[in-house]
Amino acid sequence: MTTNKIIHKITTSEVKQCWEFGLKYFLDNKKSIQNRTVGQNRGVGGILDSFMNKIVEIAVCSELSKLNKNIECLADFEIHTLRKGKTEPDVFKVLEKKQNKERNPYVYVEIKNITDADNWLGPKADELESIQNNDYGITDTKKMFYVYGEIIDSKKDSNDRYSSILGAYMKKLIPKDPILKKFHDISNLSVEIKYVFSVNDIQNLGVPFPKGGFMVSPEIFDEPAKATKIRIVNNMKSGQYKKMKIKKKSFPKETGAFLTTSGGKKTRLPYPKSFGDIEFNGKIEMYEEKRSSLVNHFFRCLSDVVISSDVLGDWVFKKGDVQNYKITYSGRDPELRKNNTFVARRNKKITAKLCAKRLSEIAKGI
Repeated sequence: MTTNKIIHKITTSEVKQCWEFGLKYFLDNKKSIQNRTVGQNRGVGGILDSFMNKIVEIAVCSELSKLNKNIECLADFEIHTLRKGKTEPDVFKVLEKKQNKERNPYVYVEIKNITDADNWLGPKADELESIQNNDYGITDTKKMFYVYGEIIDSKKDSNDRYSSILGAYMKKLIPKDPILKKFHDISNLSVEIKYVFSVNDIQNLGVPFPKGGFMVSPEIFDEPAKATKIRIVNNMKSGQYKKMKIKKKSFPKETGAFLTTSGGKKTRLPYPKSFGDIEFNGKIEMYEEKRSSLVNHFFRCLSDVVISSDVLGDWVFKKGDVQNYKITYSGRDPELRKNNTFVARRNKKITAKLCAKRLSEIAKGI
């Protein structure tokens, strides 16, 4: 990743804009208040909290406008029906300052809020189809961009619940409330632009996850706790685990998770073909532990070890380190219903090409 960070300080007026949009949305009877994931209706609090993430759109538009002094990029804060049910760009309009005239953008920009839980970058297939079928006359995938921003808190501590845009704004509205005082201030909050890439980038650099396959986590190594590690090493030495044969300096194409079929039968999660080979330099010994609900593949490093994957990136372990090689599925419903293409967030070789400074490409062309 580039060291040239782009960080936007969140202001009270920007948060107020998100607050008012959320209220107007909730009070509009034509708008759905269902949670997209579980289908349950949300109250005004749930709606307000979800729309606070539009602060990332405001931040990106503000930073684009700083990079191109001739224009002002405008986020979509209108309550309206989507044209023909399609998605619309998050940079909704562009104001030409000289003419004082708004126009449609020449570049399609989709803005996403990213958190620590997001392991993969890239659009889902249905979202991609909608973007490519836009009504703005933008057909070149090199002009269709994704910008990922992360809400950061300078005062963040072990209690993440104190870090909330909605909580910070309510604290501002009701300053004497003793409970709301626990929330951090708006002045502690910022948006950091993390990744910028085009649809063309994802199509060329991403990993295919075909329909009917499974969404898996790119974090395939897990370090056991100290006490557990001692037990694992003792079991290795005493022969309680089955020793595995390692061929051609590659990790076995096996997973550690089980799937339950509709008939209640458990089957092993298939190894994702798109991962390819996971190779290593150095010496390891690996042992298998089979349990009723999972399979562990523990390995001990007999020397310093470097593990490489074109898809997932690199890992470096020291002599004596013990790890669990465990490929498992990601999310509540891991089966994919459409073809998707993603980039592993942990793969620095690829994400270095999707860096924040590429925001200038958008500012120049939009």
